Amino acid sequence: MEKEIRKSKLESLLVQEIGNLILTKGIKDPRVHEFLTVVRVEISNDLINAKVFIGSIKEGASLDNAVKALNNAKGFIQGEIVKRIRVRNTPKLSFLRDDTISKAFYVNKIIENLSFSDE
Repeated sequence: MEKEIRKSKLESLLVQEIGNLILTKGIKDPRVHEFLTVVRVEISNDLINAKVFIGSIKEGASLDNAVKALNNAKGFIQGEIVKRIRVRNTPKLSFLRDDTISKAFYVNKIIENLSFSDE
């Protein structure tokens, strides 16, 4: 139970800190833009690996490029995480694409375009 709480707290911290790095332009790669968001982080039960799911409100291939850029910069990001949060071992990060946000926008657009009759 305590391990699950620790895992959950670490996931939340990683979401917050990686999101801050993206927003504050801590990552200098131009493919990493302010339209990115950390959707969620899943840490393995042994706390060694973490999957970081990245979404974007900007459509197109920019999300794929941004995920590649983040994976290229994961050593730097890992180092920044070590400086910002105090944990014995920081999980090894891997960045993955998450289309949840774009799918939600698509569904919302469909709903907005529906016309309802008064019948």
